[in-house]
Amino acid sequence: MESSYFQKEPAFQESFSNFWIYAIIIIIMIVPLVVIAISWYNTKTIPVDPLEFIKELGQGNFGKVYQGVYNMKGRGKIDCAIKTVQKNKSDLDRKSFLEEAEIMKHFKAHHVVQLLDVVTKDEATLIVMELMSKGDLKSYLLARRLYAVEDPKIQSVMLREQMQMLIEVADG
Repeated sequence: MESSYFQKEPAFQESFSNFWIYAIIIIIMIVPLVVIAISWYNTKTIPVDPLEFIKELGQGNFGKVYQGVYNMKGRGKIDCAIKTVQKNKSDLDRKSFLEEAEIMKHFKAHHVVQLLDVVTKDEATLIVMELMSKGDLKSYLLARRLYAVEDPKIQSVMLREQMQMLIEVADG
């Protein structure tokens, strides 16, 4: 009798270890799907309809940047910047572009440009964000640095203004 009991035990241990192998395989397959589903659910997507393109502002890393108006539900029409991805860009570039939006989505500070929405429909990939009326900070400062101002209408940025900008950058 003892010999038959000991012969069955390895079969039990084998099926028990197989259970854990299958469990680990299932976990490895399901966890990424859950993460993708949560990420997809959290991504804000809108149709292109509430966006009105006004003029081109410049060129970004992935494509052109436009000034526009976004008809946002509950807030009315808002001036916005619309970043686009060129049609000839790869899927990896589009993914990097959307990762930028994912990072922006988590910033909720007064002095940081806010993400308004993301468009990922009809082959369009757009990031809609607040419009900076005076452009980006780097271009603004470079155009107004001391002794570099050629246009008499543009004044260089005074030390007090520079200190205020420094405080705002540090704040948020």
